[in-house]
Amino acid sequence: MEELEPENLTVAQCQREVRKFLEERGWSPRDTEGRYYTVIHAMEELGEVARSITHLESRRAEVQEMRGAAVSTLEELADELADVYFHMLKLADAYGLELSEAFIHKLARNHAKFPLDQFEGMGF
Repeated sequence: MEELEPENLTVAQCQREVRKFLEERGWSPRDTEGRYYTVIHAMEELGEVARSITHLESRRAEVQEMRGAAVSTLEELADELADVYFHMLKLADAYGLELSEAFIHKLARNHAKFPLDQFEGMGF
């Protein structure tokens, strides 16, 4: 595997790396079952993101510590977010979509839908 530098890594490069990783192993989800499984797995990973955030942002971490149980860390949250990102890239590739292009279009639509002069400082 080539050494990737995070500060210069593009979404397109990430998608190519995921594609290569999957193709080398014969794991590309090219049929309905594979794409469906990828969606379900992505949802599972998003649940793990939610669990990590619950541990980081609530009293649950204190309770876990009192019980002597594991408490999520920022490193674990980063790992779970990376899992979700991987699966989104995998799905985009499975459908022949370029996620970076989709993101640019979505960002433009969001700018039009939520103009700064009307939505600045709303605190979502």
